[in-house]
Amino acid sequence: MKIICGAGGVMRPGWVSLQQSDLDIRDRLAWARMFRPESLEAIVVEHVIEHLAENEARAAVRNFHRYLKRGGYVRCAVPDGYHPSPAYLDWVTPGSVGERWLQNFRLGDAPHKTLWNYRSLTELFCESGFAVILLEWFDAEGRFHRTEWDAGDGYIRRCAGCAWAQFLSLIVGAPYTSLIADCVRI
Repeated sequence: MKIICGAGGVMRPGWVSLQQSDLDIRDRLAWARMFRPESLEAIVVEHVIEHLAENEARAAVRNFHRYLKRGGYVRCAVPDGYHPSPAYLDWVTPGSVGERWLQNFRLGDAPHKTLWNYRSLTELFCESGFAVILLEWFDAEGRFHRTEWDAGDGYIRRCAGCAWAQFLSLIVGAPYTSLIADCVRI
């Protein structure tokens, strides 16, 4: 079984789409009600983890680890804290002007609580027993990196060159990308 957490209406063949009302990714008991440990092949969390405080994100990642099969993975996409554009950062940084404006349209979803970069996201997953493969990210010097990846292994709408990201780029006034990583349970 492959699941999309915080799907926001995204439906993909072969994937089960879940909202927070279906599964609170922080809650171990909620996972236990839905799944057996080590029963999932893959989990997609696109622009979900940034809505959690760091301790909540750690709880979610521990749950991912418990319910993924060995060799299963989490495809995680979050706003990139090392993005070099001030306009982009104004849309995604917790408490920023753009982030506060976006909160008007989130229908009760939590605001951004954490801005991740490739170092902090890698540390988050590694400390819970994952190996991290970066797919798209900015480094600390603001250089963009991209490794070829297959959308069939977990579709991400907000990736470099995708139509949704191009639309967001027009709104934000900067190229819209995400920090994207495959986090493999070891």
